Amino acid sequence: MIALLPLILALQQGVTQTVSPPSGDTVGYWQQRADYRITAELDEAAQLLHGKATLTYVNHSPDTLREMRVQQLLNAFRPGSRWSAADEREGRVRFQALKNPNYGYERFTTAPTVNGAAVAVTYPFAPDSTIARFELATPLVPGDSAIVTFAWDARPSATIYRRQGRKGRKYDFSQWYPKVAVYDRGGWEAQPFIPNGEMYGEFGAFDVTLILANDQVVGATGVPVAGDPGWEKAKVWGEVHLARDAYGAVDTALPKVAAGMKAVRFVARNVHHFGWATDPDFKYEGGLYRGAIPIHVLITPAQLARVGKGTFVKWNEHSLEFLEKIYGPYAYPSLLGLIRLDPGATEFPMLVMYGERFSEGTVSHEVGHIYSYGMLANNEWREGWLDEGLTSYQSEWRIGSTPQDVAEGAKQAGPAPATGYRAHAHVMRADDRGKMQLLNMDLLGRAEAPEPPAGKFNEFTLYQAAVYSRGDMMYGMLRDMLGDSVFTAFLHDYYARWKFKHVDELAMRASAERVSGLDLGWFFAQWVHRTGLVDYALADLESTRDGGGWLTRAKLTRRGEYRHAMPVGARTDSGWVIVRADAARDQQWVEIHTTEKPTDVRVDPLNSTEDWDRRNNVSRGVLDGRATMYVPDWPFLAQSDRDRQLVAIGPEAWYTGPGGLTGGVRFRSNYASVGDAAWDKRELGIAVSSRVPSGANGVEHVMGWLTFSNPTVPFRDRPLVGVSAGVWVLDGITKVELRKDWNLSPYLFANGPQQHLKLGFDATLPYDYRWVDDSRWQPENVYDANAEFTWRSRMPLAIRARVKGFAGLDREIGGGTTHAFERGEVEIAHAGSFGTGERWSHRLRVFAGASHDAPLQRSIGLASLDATDTYSNDFVRGRDALFERQDVHFLVPGGAGLRGYSPLAIVDRVGALNGELGATLLRAKPRNMLPSVQLVGFADAALARQAGERQQHTFADAGIGLLARDQLWDKPFTFRFDVPLYVRDPELAAGGKPSDDRVKLRWTFSFADLW
Repeated sequence: MIALLPLILALQQGVTQTVSPPSGDTVGYWQQRADYRITAELDEAAQLLHGKATLTYVNHSPDTLREMRVQQLLNAFRPGSRWSAADEREGRVRFQALKNPNYGYERFTTAPTVNGAAVAVTYPFAPDSTIARFELATPLVPGDSAIVTFAWDARPSATIYRRQGRKGRKYDFSQWYPKVAVYDRGGWEAQPFIPNGEMYGEFGAFDVTLILANDQVVGATGVPVAGDPGWEKAKVWGEVHLARDAYGAVDTALPKVAAGMKAVRFVARNVHHFGWATDPDFKYEGGLYRGAIPIHVLITPAQLARVGKGTFVKWNEHSLEFLEKIYGPYAYPSLLGLIRLDPGATEFPMLVMYGERFSEGTVSHEVGHIYSYGMLANNEWREGWLDEGLTSYQSEWRIGSTPQDVAEGAKQAGPAPATGYRAHAHVMRADDRGKMQLLNMDLLGRAEAPEPPAGKFNEFTLYQAAVYSRGDMMYGMLRDMLGDSVFTAFLHDYYARWKFKHVDELAMRASAERVSGLDLGWFFAQWVHRTGLVDYALADLESTRDGGGWLTRAKLTRRGEYRHAMPVGARTDSGWVIVRADAARDQQWVEIHTTEKPTDVRVDPLNSTEDWDRRNNVSRGVLDGRATMYVPDWPFLAQSDRDRQLVAIGPEAWYTGPGGLTGGVRFRSNYASVGDAAWDKRELGIAVSSRVPSGANGVEHVMGWLTFSNPTVPFRDRPLVGVSAGVWVLDGITKVELRKDWNLSPYLFANGPQQHLKLGFDATLPYDYRWVDDSRWQPENVYDANAEFTWRSRMPLAIRARVKGFAGLDREIGGGTTHAFERGEVEIAHAGSFGTGERWSHRLRVFAGASHDAPLQRSIGLASLDATDTYSNDFVRGRDALFERQDVHFLVPGGAGLRGYSPLAIVDRVGALNGELGATLLRAKPRNMLPSVQLVGFADAALARQAGERQQHTFADAGIGLLARDQLWDKPFTFRFDVPLYVRDPELAAGGKPSDDRVKLRWTFSFADLW
């Protein structure tokens, strides 16, 4: 087709252009026109909407059309749809399991006609029926029009609401009529409706007559030109301004209706969608913005106290006031907001539907969409960032919370400061934390660029991050580079040229270039079509006298993938003097002239950009005191900082027989950590024991350790994700560890299977055996390589599996022989809950393991993890450690998992089964220190061969216990106290003796669980 040639050329240049001409201007632009005249009657008894429509479709394209495609979007909310398939793929349960009459649908009741002739409808994406297709008996040539008629029934879903729904006599119709798909330079834009997908429509006029029960209060796109929408009767505040003459003289005739019914006629022009909702319980409030534009709001009675008395109306007025400032005059004759069943919010031309928990920020965002989506109508399937990213940014801009506003000193509201113990923690600001969550996707290699069509994203959350959050960042960086006045002028130009038209990347970029005079192709290419990070480092610095002032030269180096005209500043007693670097250069010297000697020089001194690593914005990086901060290490509190490497200092203490009380200091540090994503995480510890074994060198008083994970290294611009390493010299044993962890999960956020592969190397080297517990450690240097694969099913199935293998060498201390050893193990576990309120739980685990010539410290435990894996536990590592004593029955659950047995019992062949049943006694509550507590009954059995023996033996135990779990501030906490009432081999029980009975009152405790 002729229309596809500009698209092909544009794609070769890396810019999306499906509607705008090659110039990016409106000269040569075309769009189709779709005018609807609809009559729809709501049959509340049948819970159906019966609709009839006439569509006048005008072909303004240069192409001859031989088919037409129509969207029946309500069919997404039912089994068999692509929407339901996407939910199923990502582990969400919504519409795919609904039964009649709970799911939604839209069905033709008679065949559509084109110019009076019936057409046969097909569904090219069947079983999905959100896209209908029919051929045109007479091709529609350029400039010609067609009259299409439809008759259909529509029913919203009744139990799960997504943009539409019905409950009692309340009905929300966001998608409800046969909506002709857009035909643009890319052809028919008709994609099945999925969660990632958004809307795209042809501009036109809507003349819609709704036939409803007399007591219904209705709100819709457009102006009520005839009939009673019920607003005056429902009014509780303000005035009703119907503005029936907003479009001048229009047809106001109404059909005759049955007794108890009414007809309300709405007209809307220059719109590409028509939504509406009705509820006899709606309450009305109204105002007049600028004395000219009616503001209507329909509120549920439950929300009157919170957003009534003009609050909701004023939120809309505040939004329009800001939007007119940055774009230009609001071009529709009215604005209506209403509360719907779906807890989210959705925008339509002239109308916004809100869930009950909306705020002024929500109103700011959704009303903003009436500009960026409503009047500037992008294809949200292909370029959601054009409206979602821009609307997210302009909403933050309105309240002054963007990085650029913060840099200019805008007062920040933010969440209330923490109180109580949590107030001790040093944490990032909420907006910094949110930005780091997005940047972490890049650092983890899982981010996706905004530009792929919505259906190409791997998962819904990544789609949202790309089109909302990354788009938000992009507009902030554009404003930072252009400055406020030019950025606002760009939005004015964009709106003035493209209002009531379809827009794309080229249209937006051309407006920005036109106003700024800059070539911004590189900017849009990186932010829209690629993933990456902004990161510039201050590599060198020199300040010299320059006549009567000072010349500061700062060497700037680009380390991130994205380019930016970075601000570089020198601070004097008079404030910051800031200049801009050249975005095109990877290394450059930036010159700053000041009248006084600078006291500080930084890259991005006001944090107005999205530079991800702010530590290198000063001249010596993390070695510079300005890039590091020190805080107390408060137990159970997670601490981090966005600007600096945070170092938390705290005490460390433990006890062993040879060393007595050992005390030390621990330095734990990280950069910009959010949850499990801890960058440049390091720990350094130094400890001194109060004594040493007789005859030992005094230097053995001193011990220490150094660990790191996800480190930043000089030869890479990004952290080494998944890499961790450590060296410990503690209690007579040196340990060296190196790990690499790959997250192989198909999804980062969705409820899908979780898969990890770990490769590791461990070495344990006893240097003084007098410190060492010989019941756990042999006097050997042990080296092993290991691999572990873990898998977890999607919830709520809750099945997990693990396979781990070891291969290593052990050599007797003092020059003995060297032996090879191997070990492998596999486990599968399942956990579930049942009963009223899921009070009851069940857990089952199957474990099998085998080893050959494994040393004691790498043997399979009958009840516990091996000594190498528990090395970092100060309470069991050394000889006579507090929890290692025979009279302290402490377990670190693992191995075969027989909880009644001693942690010292080892086997070299084992197959085990662990099970338990739990009843919840207490549930943890927010802001309550009481944990969740379960009473459990457990039983374990194993067929195993003890190390050094030839015959297999049956081991078994059973008992009861208490399991307590909680989140102590930022750290998960588990405590388990078990009473193994039966142990088949009492001499092998924790603290057991050969003379003990199998049935006896025993006890063990742990701070972990098998599950």
